[in-house]
Amino acid sequence: MFHPGANFEAGRGYLYSVQALNPTKEFSGNLNNGSLDNRLTISSTDTDLKGFNFIGNPYPSSIDWQASPDWSRSNLVESGGGYDMWIWNPAVNNYGVCNSFTGISTNGVTQYIAPMQGFFVQAASAGNLTMNNDLRVFEGASNWKSAKYDDKNISIRVISEAGNGSDEAIIGFGYSKNENGATKLFSRVPTAPSLYMISGSDNLSVCYFTDTSENPVVPVQFTSGATGNFTFTFNFDQFYFENVMLEDRKTKNFQNLNANTTYTFYSSKSDAANRFALHFGPAGNNSEFGFPAKVYTDGYQLIVDLTLVSHATETLVYDIMGRQLLLQRLEGETVHKLNVNTVPQVLVVSLRNVAGSLNQKVFWNGYR
Repeated sequence: MFHPGANFEAGRGYLYSVQALNPTKEFSGNLNNGSLDNRLTISSTDTDLKGFNFIGNPYPSSIDWQASPDWSRSNLVESGGGYDMWIWNPAVNNYGVCNSFTGISTNGVTQYIAPMQGFFVQAASAGNLTMNNDLRVFEGASNWKSAKYDDKNISIRVISEAGNGSDEAIIGFGYSKNENGATKLFSRVPTAPSLYMISGSDNLSVCYFTDTSENPVVPVQFTSGATGNFTFTFNFDQFYFENVMLEDRKTKNFQNLNANTTYTFYSSKSDAANRFALHFGPAGNNSEFGFPAKVYTDGYQLIVDLTLVSHATETLVYDIMGRQLLLQRLEGETVHKLNVNTVPQVLVVSLRNVAGSLNQKVFWNGYR
């Protein structure tokens, strides 16, 4: 796509500019100052990038993504009580993300957006993203990448031993409900590794959960980009997370992450993405991890996540009076979305197969 004009636009992000061979770009006039509006669109020919807009810091100083009162961001997708922005980190061959409210960030990106730095935002509706001078700060003008962790978060980093890059995903606990966090913005470098979680049809770099009791198993998706050796590094507070186990479904190995926070493995490009999972339970006792399925609603459908279940599973749904509302046999290693024709109420979902069973209550919001 070619830039339609002869001059750059203030506040617009640019990945490439190819109007001439080896051009010299001239910047003249006064430095940008005052309030600036940036147009947001939600259209895209790539469904994975719907709503993403590339913005640029137009000021000669850094701007603070967490300066909440000074941004006009009502048209952006909400996430974790705030808004996400993504910056490309060439050192890791991946995008990093930072949330304006939680401060959770990946791949070294922080709240400070350097002068003339381009960054992505995700629009929920067409409109404007407005900046003003109050966003401007002295921090982060040169050293704009650093890590940030919280004692209730688990950071998962993977690095390619062949030098193809690295990636990071964050699992956050301590929230009032389970909800999606930052959308995974995949690298355009085909050999770069990718880490992410799945919620329904969404791929996420960040997930927000209540606690480990309600979420005893969290599947982690990984694609290698290129065949080779990789190393996971986990960063978490062992006072808050007393028992964390990594499951490698390909090798059938379990590793106690409280004893060793690194895990090295070989991965082929053809490996299934749902190879890994984190278990929160007594270390060294795999039988107590329970039936590794997740049951929840997305507001309109009942989600039965059998990503970590190898066998076909009989799924029954009952109302609070014990009346059967649904009976289906669901294939394993898949996320299923089910329609339940009933009024808002508490439902009991029963899953069972040759390997075990699970009974769970969920609140059903009602008809679509």
